Amino acid sequence: MAVTMEIKHARVVPMRELTESTSKVINEIYESGEQAIVTKHGTVLALITPLKGKRIASMVLSSDEQLNALIKEAEAEEQAEGYNTGLSLEEARARIRDE
Repeated sequence: MAVTMEIKHARVVPMRELTESTSKVINEIYESGEQAIVTKHGTVLALITPLKGKRIASMVLSSDEQLNALIKEAEAEEQAEGYNTGLSLEEARARIRDE
């Protein structure tokens, strides 16, 4: 399963710096509100995303492809049976982005 992520601006943090100063680096990422890419010998290992002011449940739900597929399937079944589905997946995502 391919995952696509949009990274507007990110600090690059070498693994050595993260290992030696974990608390300091995490605090700096949190306070800046900017993502950080962790590298080891030039290879990207991880992306650290600060959660300051974010709703974690919304972030998780909006990025879960399997859950989104199940929601779309349920919406299609409800529409086929004539039920009012309320918000579409796209409308829900738009509301989550606006939070």
